Amino acid sequence: MALTFDDGPDPAGTPHLIAALAAAGAKATFFLCGVRVEQFPEQVQALVEAGHDVYAHGLDHRRFSAAEGDDAVAAMGRTEALLAL
Repeated sequence: MALTFDDGPDPAGTPHLIAALAAAGAKATFFLCGVRVEQFPEQVQALVEAGHDVYAHGLDHRRFSAAEGDDAVAAMGRTEALLAL
């Protein structure tokens, strides 16, 4: 079974998820939004330190049109760069 969580991190919920997963001896994958990564870098660090995987889930949930492909790639790249630090 794989556990995944989207749209974080969130200081109201992420610490509780980390604790619950630790209590269950489970690991999860978190798909994070870049704007939240910028706002709550300590939550990202806590996820990584707890042994969870973190990946980009876009920058801010903006819906891009087909003509905005370059903008979508840039937004994802920005989030991936934030997670690489």
